[in-house]
Amino acid sequence: MHIRFLVLLFVVLGKFSLAASVKDGFEALKIYNYFEAKRIFQKKLKKFESPCSFGLATIYYRRDNPFHQLDSAFKYVLKAEKSYSLVKEKLRKELAPFEFDELSIYDLKRRISSEYFQFAAKQNTEAGYQAFLDTHPWANERFVALHRRDSISFYQAMRENTSVSFQAFIKKYPESEYTKLAQDEIYLKEYEERTAGKTLAEYMLFLEERPNSPYAMHAENEIYRIQTKINTIASYYNFISNFPNNRNVDLAWRKLFQIYMYTYTDERIEAFKREYPDYPFQSELNEEMNLAKQTLLPYKSENYYGWMTDQGQIVTDASYEGLNLYKEGLAQASRLGKIGFVDKNNKVVIPFEYDAASDFEDGRAIVEKNDKVGIIDRTGKLIFDIEFEDIGLYSEGLVFAKKDSLFAYYDKFGNQVVAERFEEAFSFQNGVAQVVLNGYENFIDRLGNVLFPLKYETVKRLTDNLFVFQEGDYYGLMTGKGNEIQPAKYDEIAILSENRIAFSLNGKIGYFDQFGAQAIAPIFDARPNISNFANFTAGYARAISKGKWGIIDPAGKWVITPAYQTLGEISDLVAFRKELLWGYIDLTNKVIVQPTYDEARSFDNEVAIVSFNNRYGMLDNKGTIIVPIIFDHIQKLNDKLYVQKTGEKLTLLYRDGNPLTTETYDQVRFLNKEYLILTTAFDVHYFYLPEMRLIKPNR
Repeated sequence: MHIRFLVLLFVVLGKFSLAASVKDGFEALKIYNYFEAKRIFQKKLKKFESPCSFGLATIYYRRDNPFHQLDSAFKYVLKAEKSYSLVKEKLRKELAPFEFDELSIYDLKRRISSEYFQFAAKQNTEAGYQAFLDTHPWANERFVALHRRDSISFYQAMRENTSVSFQAFIKKYPESEYTKLAQDEIYLKEYEERTAGKTLAEYMLFLEERPNSPYAMHAENEIYRIQTKINTIASYYNFISNFPNNRNVDLAWRKLFQIYMYTYTDERIEAFKREYPDYPFQSELNEEMNLAKQTLLPYKSENYYGWMTDQGQIVTDASYEGLNLYKEGLAQASRLGKIGFVDKNNKVVIPFEYDAASDFEDGRAIVEKNDKVGIIDRTGKLIFDIEFEDIGLYSEGLVFAKKDSLFAYYDKFGNQVVAERFEEAFSFQNGVAQVVLNGYENFIDRLGNVLFPLKYETVKRLTDNLFVFQEGDYYGLMTGKGNEIQPAKYDEIAILSENRIAFSLNGKIGYFDQFGAQAIAPIFDARPNISNFANFTAGYARAISKGKWGIIDPAGKWVITPAYQTLGEISDLVAFRKELLWGYIDLTNKVIVQPTYDEARSFDNEVAIVSFNNRYGMLDNKGTIIVPIIFDHIQKLNDKLYVQKTGEKLTLLYRDGNPLTTETYDQVRFLNKEYLILTTAFDVHYFYLPEMRLIKPNR
């Protein structure tokens, strides 16, 4: 009985001593006695695997002792975690003060894994991150490692930049956050690889084999671009016929119509309907025909502009910063400081993207952006890229343009037909154009050949076969082939006027005929700018002899002998000045109106403008005042209409002096041959000259 008790006591005491020794290890670890702690944990490892492994893992993890070794720390923390379930509950409670529990083991394991992540991060390779993920799937840095692994792999695929490389990435990491990007790249690379030659056949085959590709639309766009590159009616119609299911067919129809309508009339629309009965927007055509017959004018409302009819009926709200008249069915409009073009339906045909633009002429318009200019057609397609310093207007199918420092000539499709070599260039007229080449003025034909030797400072054209040239300070005449018919000895040579060309020689004025031969000897007094007074009008010209003015006929004979201080322009009644006052004579030298006025303009259509004491009025051809001499200024607009100024305001008058309207304006000017535009700070009105009718918005 005593023996059994002693044995039992020994066993119990032995167990307490073993547990106590593990606690001693943790006590030693607590005071950083790593040698003693390591000795105890290693000695008791077999009996108490989990706590001793945890202790050893802690020692090997810490860097403040000579035993730091991460692989060993990792090995022992895994053993501690694996065997923790075998630890008796009593022992767990005894070791609880030393923070030995399942959570602490897991926390140490994660901290050890974080150290391994730092090693993987320094290596920063796909394989390194993958090894970390395989070995430490519980790590806090798992998702960072996944992201970095995938990004390295994805960007490697991007460096290879093939559909195969991206497919391999997706196969390797199908759940990656980069999978969608990789799939997008596959679509793109497949498209690029299959259409590398950018040929029509490749794009057509791609659509056949990959109809659901997100790049199918791009392929359709490229087919459209290739087929319509030359931007002709035929190219658009061929595209429509050959690719009826292409997404750009409607656009092609509209472009075709815009090109066809370079002459904008209802007759042209009718012709279009006959030629293209399959045009899908027939209702728009009918509306277009009605609009083609309709005149639309800009009106102003609170600093914005909209459209009204020529009867003043408002058809659109005022929403533009500026509007021009319609030209060839399109009108300039501006929004947010940018210029575009709208049609008569008020639809934007050419987007608001230009800093400035010209109106359309023969289906072309000059546009400006960032101080560079180009040319677009009615579809908005650039015929000339916006890279030129200067571009002229088309004339005889050609246009001059300067890209860098020299001018060249181009056709309406943007093809260069005369090389860049001119310092200055002008439009073609009757088959030739004036240029400046190597500092000399000259003329060229349509092939760019110069007409004359490069030796003349200036060359001006008088007729198709007669030119003025300058050598030094003097002028002469030559033919279009460069044959000099009058030497360079004249001080001035004027323009051709009624088969006479005035010239100045040694202080005298004479005349050549239209062929350059002398017709009237130089016997008349000269004065500067002879074109301003010596040209023939209605069979007569003013001339001066011994300081007195008279009138001569084409033979140089005096019709009115020189007896006047000054004569006005030639007309049925000619203004003359005598003793500082002006009157009128007829062409028989009969005085019709005695010198009465401070200023007198020659008669025009049986009326004349005169002034007295800085006030203006009008006379009829009998000298009767028909418009009182009370206005600050009067200016003729046409045979029936005049404008008078009182203070800063302008009013329209009939030629008999009756006011056309009581409204006054800040500015009156010609908009074109048919319309005057009359403006104030707040409003815009028009005057339709053929019908002598005022137009203003009906508000």
